[in-house]
Amino acid sequence: MPDFLLMAKKKRTKQSQQVGAKKQSRISEDVDISTLTRPVWSFSQCDTRHERWAFDHSRINEVLFEKMQNFENQTWHEIKVKGKRNNHHVQINQLCKEAQKRLSELHKEDYDALFSLRLSGRERLWGIIQDGVFMILWYDKEHEVCPSHLSHT
Repeated sequence: MPDFLLMAKKKRTKQSQQVGAKKQSRISEDVDISTLTRPVWSFSQCDTRHERWAFDHSRINEVLFEKMQNFENQTWHEIKVKGKRNNHHVQINQLCKEAQKRLSELHKEDYDALFSLRLSGRERLWGIIQDGVFMILWYDKEHEVCPSHLSHT
């Protein structure tokens, strides 16, 4: 899937300036609207069958639920910029071979990257962000999906 589908839609904003009795419109920088929104969770893409990374009702405990609620107090901009060492896109070719194979089995090999959302020292939620919605794919309790990024924690 092209990068532009992984990123949120951008909206051009118009700003007006008062010049004498006339108003002039000018186009400002592109604004990534979804970075100003707070996370919304989608469970429709969850891999519920993988033996280690499945995300299903049995994985949603009080602690995980609370962590997801805490992310909702931040905008995507805050999550990505302030937590960039912990919360970031990872290219598919950087994932472990098992994760790459599983994406193929799930017919999701057309994505260029997944988003890793750090829950704790090793715990991660993996998914795709589209229009401000985090489509959860995996719950990675032991940081196995991309172990090479373990040194960043």
